[in-house]
Amino acid sequence: MAGMSVSPRTTPNQVTTDEVNTIREMVTSDGYRHVSTGVLARLTERLGQVFASPSTWYRLSRLHSWRRPRKRVYPVKPKVGIRATKV
Repeated sequence: MAGMSVSPRTTPNQVTTDEVNTIREMVTSDGYRHVSTGVLARLTERLGQVFASPSTWYRLSRLHSWRRPRKRVYPVKPKVGIRATKV
């Protein structure tokens, strides 16, 4: 067994803490609020950052109570507009 590297994972399928941190950053990011969680999982696989299934993303989001940013996308409607006057 000499010369074999020690894996940071206890099991081959386990998500590392670095991957969990990347998932948290992506889920809670304002830049990705318009992208669904399932699409985020596939996006990070394509980018080569995290290789975890969408169900893992959903499970971690529920477990850690990470909330997706749900801010209003459109600007607030003006309070004062065209006003009619008496004649």
